[in-house]
Amino acid sequence: CYELREVVLNGGLEKIGRRPFENCPSLGSLKFPSIPKHLDTIICERDRADILTAINETPHVSMVDGEVLISGAPLEGGNDWMTCKENLDQILDLIAHVQLKEATTAFELALWKEK
Repeated sequence: CYELREVVLNGGLEKIGRRPFENCPSLGSLKFPSIPKHLDTIICERDRADILTAINETPHVSMVDGEVLISGAPLEGGNDWMTCKENLDQILDLIAHVQLKEATTAFELALWKEK
């Protein structure tokens, strides 16, 4: 994959190995289109801002033109990749937590209204 320049990782991806792009010297970025889609579903501005802060504070991860990108050292594999992967897992967990919190609130309001 010497000429591979970009990889788009769509939803449903369950596992990425330790050195998935080790022999891809031209690879410039990984894109995660599902993360911004999940962000769009979050109602609370403060929660959305917290998630964007977490993305922007993660080394080698950035939000560019509405897309989450990984670039630089993590693409070479090793510890940088594992650290970046763990940080992305934490961001996805935060998104899932916020979505569940909002869904629970909506459900509770619906139950209250039915009384």
